[in-house]
Amino acid sequence: WSFHIEALYNVAVGVARETVDDNALLGADEDGWGYFVTLGSKHHADASGVGEPYGKVGAKGCKVTVVMDTSRRTLEFLMNGKPLGEAFNDIHGTVYPAISLCGICTVHVGLEKVLPPVKL
Repeated sequence: WSFHIEALYNVAVGVARETVDDNALLGADEDGWGYFVTLGSKHHADASGVGEPYGKVGAKGCKVTVVMDTSRRTLEFLMNGKPLGEAFNDIHGTVYPAISLCGICTVHVGLEKVLPPVKL
């Protein structure tokens, strides 16, 4: 699935379990895996909010695509169609597409069909 980001300020995309802390950045707890587009970092079980360097920093107008391989339990992201490499290889449990927004953001979700939850 894809996100077209028109204006960004603290945008993270990825996947999460139903029990994710929805008052925190995606990836702040054990139930979310996220790519923080604004900083070019990835987050999972990262309450500090610092994350690990990953990919590159997004800019106004960028398109971020989330690619999940359910057989390998991996998650990777593409920026404007270019692969950023594998971000996570430990996805487990039933997960849903997820996005965290903080501040003034304008994000359009791709027109692809809504995906059902996936149990890994």
